[in-house]
Amino acid sequence: MVLIQIRDVPEETRDVLKQNAAHKGISLNSYLKQLIKNDTAMNQQETARQKVMERKYAQGGFKELSRENIAKLVREDREEHARKFAS
Repeated sequence: MVLIQIRDVPEETRDVLKQNAAHKGISLNSYLKQLIKNDTAMNQQETARQKVMERKYAQGGFKELSRENIAKLVREDREEHARKFAS
């Protein structure tokens, strides 16, 4: 494990984070680790989705990356993800 230190955090921000941690019944340190892990997971999912979209576009699956096509790809990706975890 590594140590991450954040400096110059406003007291009000720290207080809100401490309150959020207390509401969950965990320490501030544990709460911050959860936030970091969740953010990392979301970024990894977004990167994977972007790669899927680019690959589909490159293979001629779509003529353009319109909002509708992107929404369709995201839906398909979510459905595939749900199927993997359902079994």
